[in-house]
Amino acid sequence: MPVKFNSPLSIGPGYQQRAVANLWDTGSYNYVHIKTTIPQQTYVMPMIEVIGFNYGTAAPIRMAFVIYTYSYLISGWENAYSGLVANGVYISGDGYICLRLYASNTYCVGFSLDVYSVAGNGAQYEIGVIAMTANNNPGNAY
Repeated sequence: MPVKFNSPLSIGPGYQQRAVANLWDTGSYNYVHIKTTIPQQTYVMPMIEVIGFNYGTAAPIRMAFVIYTYSYLISGWENAYSGLVANGVYISGDGYICLRLYASNTYCVGFSLDVYSVAGNGAQYEIGVIAMTANNNPGNAY
């Protein structure tokens, strides 16, 4: 199912970028894949926060991914609420960092992505979203 999203909505390079991408959809899928503009091996070190609400599970969405694109990918994530949860980070076939999110029910999901620099590395790198898709693929979509 196609996902409606706006990107890039970045306020420009710097230490904080709000609403880099937004999603609102009423599909029946379990996974959302987000392909970012972060290439691998670029020394960029952002935290990407996903905030929103999932009507289908009646739960708020709040999670954070921390990514460091050194000579190899270092990543971690934490879920604060269960409306949509971080499920993985992977590198696309053409070398960009992708996020994978999961929910058991995605009826009326809305969220926004905010980006924060967590180190001096890549602080002036403008981060956006190249593509976003929602499907039932638990693997890599890009």
